[in-house]
Amino acid sequence: EDDEVFIDVGTFDGATTIDFIKWTGERYKKIYMLEPLKNMYEHLSNSDFGKKDNIEIYNNAAWNKKETLNFNEKSTSSRIVSNGTACVNGIEIDEIIKEEKVTFIKMDIEGGEQDALRGCERHIIEEKPKLLISVYHNNHDIFEIPRLISSMRDDYKFYLRTNGNQWGPSETVLFAL
Repeated sequence: EDDEVFIDVGTFDGATTIDFIKWTGERYKKIYMLEPLKNMYEHLSNSDFGKKDNIEIYNNAAWNKKETLNFNEKSTSSRIVSNGTACVNGIEIDEIIKEEKVTFIKMDIEGGEQDALRGCERHIIEEKPKLLISVYHNNHDIFEIPRLISSMRDDYKFYLRTNGNQWGPSETVLFAL
């Protein structure tokens, strides 16, 4: 749609955001990028993303409340863990985006998706954004995440897509529309 407000949760290198910009033909209203890895956040901030007025970049983990989280920083599979080597600030999407109507949320955050979804419950209930949520990081997410979304709003339709590679399926994503 024209005037999409897109949230890329777990932005990493910005590849999904680049695809989103291409898919919309650059006809989007606003993009919010949340990336907890400090080095990737700095990379994004110093790239073309950081130069656009309608893109905001946050060095935070999407979470269900504002709190400091222990974080295990690895290059491609960083995650929140009790004995993490770094600290990252968790923040609710509902707190950083108060007035804007959110139309599209993508989450790929290594198992933190349920907590992050709880942190954007108001947007889900009031606005019914399109959701692309990774459900392959924890075995139970493939069942629990659709239940969680349905508890917020019961009119979503769910679809699963598995992205494979030469070794078989590797990533399963829930589409909630």
